[in-house]
Amino acid sequence: MNAVLGFDEVVVTKYALRRKYFAFTEVVLYPCDHSVSLRTEHLLLKQAMGFSLHGKTFALALFGNCGRLEKRTWIAAGCDTYVTLTDTSGSGRFDLLRIGRATPESVPPWVTK
Repeated sequence: MNAVLGFDEVVVTKYALRRKYFAFTEVVLYPCDHSVSLRTEHLLLKQAMGFSLHGKTFALALFGNCGRLEKRTWIAAGCDTYVTLTDTSGSGRFDLLRIGRATPESVPPWVTK
């Protein structure tokens, strides 16, 4: 367990991986033609870390290889990235997803109450 730079007393815990892939939905906005599309992306997981303060886990950062699953075959996109999930309300559900971030942006207010 390590402290996170910039977050006093936040504890980072490395988790064991139980699944090989993480699927998430990405919202893509096309402002020129005023449209939106949804697409499912995947990470081939290499690492998972939890962020907690006073025993309350508020974020999860996943690191892995970008790509997609096609008929159970991994098609690598040639990049590695982080996906950070944050529980912003204290509901126990991760309701904010950030692509390309290794740490959460801040500690949600519910954690310090």
